[in-house]
Amino acid sequence: MSSLSGFIRTTGSWLRAAPFFLTLLVLVASPSLAAEELIHGSGLLWTVVVPGTEVPGTRPSYIFGTVHSTDQRVTTLPPAIARVFDSTDGLTVEVAMTKEVITETARAMMLAPGRNLEGIVGTERFQEIVRLAERYGLGPDQLNRMKPWAVTVVFSLPPVDVGDLLGSLMVLDFQLQLRAASQGRSVYSLETAGEQLSIFDGMPEADQIAFLDAAMVMNPEIEAFTEELLQKYIRRDLKAIFDMMLEQSAATDERLLEAFLDRVLYVRNERMVTRMQAQLTRGNAFVAVGALHLPGEQGVLHLLEQEGYRVLRVY
Repeated sequence: MSSLSGFIRTTGSWLRAAPFFLTLLVLVASPSLAAEELIHGSGLLWTVVVPGTEVPGTRPSYIFGTVHSTDQRVTTLPPAIARVFDSTDGLTVEVAMTKEVITETARAMMLAPGRNLEGIVGTERFQEIVRLAERYGLGPDQLNRMKPWAVTVVFSLPPVDVGDLLGSLMVLDFQLQLRAASQGRSVYSLETAGEQLSIFDGMPEADQIAFLDAAMVMNPEIEAFTEELLQKYIRRDLKAIFDMMLEQSAATDERLLEAFLDRVLYVRNERMVTRMQAQLTRGNAFVAVGALHLPGEQGVLHLLEQEGYRVLRVY
């Protein structure tokens, strides 16, 4: 694959897998998550009341935990959530999808001219990558232009979910964006594409390879793993998802994952909480972020409570 356009197909996979994959790999490393109780560990939709605004005429805002999936069991909003979504004034997401975001992401996935994946990972590992990638319809030439983290993203999704750009983008988060736009409502971002991409793109290549090795080991079971995760999400059981992640930790390099825990999850949670407050203060906002950003002592919901917001589960 020798041009930017050749990466568009895989770009959709990154945009839907990035938060899902990062949370999936990073959360399994933290022993602190093994506690029996997980604050805000059940539920997907929460109402947020700004401190000092409990007066007539002020409308609360809402935070919704998403999963980055195209599965219709997820993308078809339950009536209770749909009613709230359609009644709010605007939508705030992690990164609003634009042509510029797609282009920036595609470029970030490509190795610099003169470099190739085989030279980075070694011939033996590259041959195994080629073998695994056959079921994704990716050949050696395409793979050789991709950075290790980009291949990791592909291997972290079932092959059925790595398709053309449009199919890959029709995850719950993007469908919410389309629905809001069709209703004439504004869509805001909590992060830039560059900030999300830097999580992997700024990672040393040795660490990228370690993540890739982990994804290769797990890939044969990725369909079953994804289905189990979706089942727990549909039940609104975030604690069960955390517990499932912990079960995967035995074969994971805990040192590597712990080193990125703050950068991937906690720092992002703090950043998103800071940036969403402008919309929360206006009231009647709908904020949608990956569900596993919400619970826990350092999750978005508890961070908001520490800022004085009142948080109540709706669904």
